[in-house]
Amino acid sequence: MLDPERLKQWMEMAKSFQGNDFWSSIFDNDQPGNMMNPFTDMGKGNQSKPAHPLQPSTKSVFPKVDIYMSNYEIVLVFELPGVRKGDLDLAISGRHIIIKGIVKSDNKDIRVVQTERFYGQFERTIELPEPADETSVSAVFQEGLLEVTYPRIQREQNKITIK
Repeated sequence: MLDPERLKQWMEMAKSFQGNDFWSSIFDNDQPGNMMNPFTDMGKGNQSKPAHPLQPSTKSVFPKVDIYMSNYEIVLVFELPGVRKGDLDLAISGRHIIIKGIVKSDNKDIRVVQTERFYGQFERTIELPEPADETSVSAVFQEGLLEVTYPRIQREQNKITIK
């Protein structure tokens, strides 16, 4: 038989590890298969529920980006599966690039059983490793990848006399 005092102690201990919303995250979960998420996400901070029924969660960052740098240019490669070029907006300002868009689902008239892909509106701001001259940035979108390239600003090194 379950001792109510021990249950209360266990609940307090769980609350100290997970915060005040520990039990609500267990009992307010829409899908029983996700009941273990509060345990597997320990230490990652509070995660919010999906804003859209087809959106799995806000745990993952969308879109994912790789940033490369050579001696002459900086290249960003955004992974944008399911996004159409016309549904993308890209802006750059100094050391930041902002990408916005929408991922639309083509399956509107059928019931969702499971989805792991992201759907809905997104916006992400990326800090660039170096400032960019907005007039020299190029972007190419092909096969779900957006490649943004800009030249590195080459500055002359002026020798400083040490006294």
